[in-house]
Amino acid sequence: MASLKSALICISVGLVTACGGSSSEPRIAGSPAAIAKTGDNQLADPGTAVTVPPSVKVTDSVGTPVSGATVVFSVGDGLGTVTGATPITNSAGVAAVGSWKLGPQPGVTNTLLVTVGNIAETFTATTTGTNPCTLQVAYTIGTTANGELSTADCLDSGGYYTDYFQTAVPSAGGYLFGETSTAVDAYLILYDRNGVPIGVNDDDFYTHAQDSRLKALLPPATFVLAASSYDPKAVGTYNLTSTPTSTSIDNCEDDFIMRGVTVAETLTATDCVNSGFYSDDLYIFLAAGQSVTVTMSSTDFDAFLEMYSLSGTTVTTVASNDNKDSTTTDAQVTFTATTSDFYLIAPTTKVSGALGAYTLVVQ
Repeated sequence: MASLKSALICISVGLVTACGGSSSEPRIAGSPAAIAKTGDNQLADPGTAVTVPPSVKVTDSVGTPVSGATVVFSVGDGLGTVTGATPITNSAGVAAVGSWKLGPQPGVTNTLLVTVGNIAETFTATTTGTNPCTLQVAYTIGTTANGELSTADCLDSGGYYTDYFQTAVPSAGGYLFGETSTAVDAYLILYDRNGVPIGVNDDDFYTHAQDSRLKALLPPATFVLAASSYDPKAVGTYNLTSTPTSTSIDNCEDDFIMRGVTVAETLTATDCVNSGFYSDDLYIFLAAGQSVTVTMSSTDFDAFLEMYSLSGTTVTTVASNDNKDSTTTDAQVTFTATTSDFYLIAPTTKVSGALGAYTLVVQ
């Protein structure tokens, strides 16, 4: 009877392991199917390494560790650096970088990409401090701000150091903004408070020097000025200036405008001229899918409106109108942008050489 009991026990526990012995053959791992991360979501000072070097454990489809697999780590966002970027998994399926040093900008999210075969994951770490790309210095229209582009400033996606200034335009009108420098080729951008471009300038329209001069016709609102440089990673001092100015578009200058602005203008003999027809030049930024309606009215001449796309090196007419309706010689165009870009509004006339006053409404 005892031998029968032993046999039953042997059968019940011996389905995988033979009676009186055990399996000594380890299971052979399959192809990598999953990655488990260690050292994610860390915090470190700018330019220093994270405390825990990121590592991964690679397993197959049933969770068996995969040894001998090549793991590739590569730096993503944040301008950090990594050492030991292509380790081999050990017998436990684990591989780690030598070190991951975060980028120089404070308050910035850094990423480290990791791949094993067709599997990919991302480590994230954040530098301490305040992100300079979110810092906006208060600035008052009519004053001068002394600034400096440095390696501690915001480094935008294009590789340009940039300082941001927030300013309030108190009343509708024309405003002139300038960035002057002997150290860098100034580059000035005006945004609305939501980060939509309003105007941009590299070289002063009148002097064509390395200083930047930007004129915009604006409603009362809050805006952001971005003082930067034409050359990537250029550093040096600059002065930021601004002043209210006339809304008049003179001497074929390039002015910027936005929706919500109404201005009284005049075609004069010093304006832009094309085959005897005088016109003014106004630039407006439109996001893809955004529409604008421009109305031009005059009692001095037969109004005519044109809009142009300036994409690439080609200038293309995208909208034009002579008579708004059968009862008037006013002009009106409605245009919906297909690409995010600056477009040119050209208020002009149907009569060669005609001059006089007109009103422009941009909605």
